Amino acid sequence: MNNKLKSINEMISAAGSRGYIVGGWLRDKLLGRSPGDVDLVVEVAADVPEPEWPEVAQVLNGTLVVLDEQRGLYRLVLPAGDGKLQVDFDVVAGGTLCANLKRRDFTINALALPLSAGLGGELNEGQVVDPLGGLANLRAGLIRACGPDVIASIIRLVCLWYRQWRKG
Repeated sequence: MNNKLKSINEMISAAGSRGYIVGGWLRDKLLGRSPGDVDLVVEVAADVPEPEWPEVAQVLNGTLVVLDEQRGLYRLVLPAGDGKLQVDFDVVAGGTLCANLKRRDFTINALALPLSAGLGGELNEGQVVDPLGGLANLRAGLIRACGPDVIASIIRLVCLWYRQWRKG
């Protein structure tokens, strides 16, 4: 997997952008668990075109799935040993990494690590971008929402589920 991520990092860097590992992979790695699929935020400067995602997929012998082109959401499915590796890209064009992290669900998922730093064996917590105190919450075993919108979304989902359940 590291070779695939290294290649992705090289292509993102060559395009003048920066990649960050975010979300569950990083959270699980910090907890000492085996991480699965990878979520990346790709920070693209306003004056730089974003990487050519079909070319990235082709070079890595993978399949590109466009999830939402307007919002810059892509999935790359790559062969990995006996299975497949899924890498989701969230392109932040002209925005900032911290703004992206603050829109996430929980603070323990609002952590980022420069992709280049995530390619080694040991994880250096000093390199983790943590705008909302997710590392402290992770250590304390706390799950905290990033903001009130998350709580409202959860309540809406529970209400929807309840209405569907009552209909039978």
